[in-house]
Amino acid sequence: MEQIKNAEDVNRMGAWGTSVFENDSACDFILNVENSPTVITDELVRIREIVEEEDYLEVDEGSSVLAMAELVLNSFGVNPIHEIAKKIDFTLIKETVTLTFLNQLISLLELALDVDNHNRSELFELWEEADPKDFAEWKNISFDLLEGIKKIRDEQFAN
Repeated sequence: MEQIKNAEDVNRMGAWGTSVFENDSACDFILNVENSPTVITDELVRIREIVEEEDYLEVDEGSSVLAMAELVLNSFGVNPIHEIAKKIDFTLIKETVTLTFLNQLISLLELALDVDNHNRSELFELWEEADPKDFAEWKNISFDLLEGIKKIRDEQFAN
């Protein structure tokens, strides 16, 4: 991976790479989940309430949403567990996942990834301003998360 070139964007994102856990916000989120795996549900509700009030997703919350998606995928055995998340109890995370949870997570992921092109995601805006190769890599990683969560929803909660 080529290094992010715009130093201002790196400082604003607290990122040092394009993967889900290569930023300060995601690392903070991981620490919270290590202490209490069920905090993932509380965090989803908190972020959803902020978005409903402000109609905008800030960089920290956007990074947490992506980290949340990665942890859900890990709990269902879809993605290998990243070293930073090895201390998390994925059984408890999996037990908290409901159809409503997944639908809300998908909605927040779509917002973070600016799927509707309404420019309501600070995280997306900052990556868009970064090096084009890094932006493309981040988008690929992030959209894979979205598709993975949709697949879990469809497989686990199909009628």
